[in-house]
Order: sequence, then C-alpha cells, then structure tokens
Amino acid sequence: MISLIGFMGAGKSAVGKKLSKRLGITLIETDKEIEKRHGSIDRIFSEMGEKHFRKLESQIIRKIPANCIISAGGGAVLDKSNVAVLRRNLVIWLRASPKEIWKRTKGKRPLLKGKFSNISKLLRKREKLYFNASDVIIDTDGRTAKSVADGIAKIIGLIV
Repeated sequence: MISLIGFMGAGKSAVGKKLSKRLGITLIETDKEIEKRHGSIDRIFSEMGEKHFRKLESQIIRKIPANCIISAGGGAVLDKSNVAVLRRNLVIWLRASPKEIWKRTKGKRPLLKGKFSNISKLLRKREKLYFNASDVIIDTDGRTAKSVADGIAKIIGLIV
C-alpha cells in the first residue's frame, strides 16, 4: 500500500506508526525486522560491515507482504531490486534537511560516525535515488509525525 523512504532521521518510523494507527494497516519497519532476526544494527555494521547489512535488508524487503505500510531503511534505495519491491506501493519520500537529521539522530547512526559532515555526503549520493523512486515528496522539517501522517492520509484519500 505505502512505502516510506528517506534518509535516517527523516521520520519514517514515527510517521509510519501514526499512519498505521490512523489507517488500521500493519507497519513493517525493515530496520526493526533486521534487529529482531539478526541483532543490533550497530553490531552488524561493526562486525560484518555495510555490505552484509544491505544483504539482510534486501532479504527482508523481498519478503514483505502486500497491503502494509513499509518503513524502509535509509539506504534501501541503493539496491534496484529493493526499489522494485517498494514501487509496488505508493512511494513517499520523507525529506529532511541535514540540520534536522542531525537534531533527530544526534549523529548516533553507524554511517554518520558522529560527524555532521557525513550527512551531507550521504545525502548527495542518495537524493537522486530517493527522487527517482518516489511518487510523492513530503518535507518533514519542523513538522510532527502526526501532521505528516495526516497529510499522507489526505493524499491517499485523493488517490483511492
């Protein structure tokens, strides 16, 4: 039904939870599914590396059932096969500025390594991928998860 994509800290999990509750649709968060099955993401990155994490992420995405809300990890769009699965749904890019991402994550994500400058570097690599994969773009800076979810619900009402 809905795939939420965007950079870490853009609000995918928070918005997904609000949207799931509002619409009565199951939410599947790919990062949480990975952690349930394989342990902490920090540990996976430090012990096995990003490449292994991306493999696990793709395995989870391929098994997601239809008719749910998917909150995809920030790097899910790096793999074209992930994008193909996500595109079975309405794909919404939740976009946030580097400043907002830093505020929300405090730099405590494996790929940020505590450096603000890493946000801009990664965003430059991913923005075109997010854009090309998305049907709708919603800026989340300064907005609550509820207001973003309400906006998405209105969009869905217009489509359905």
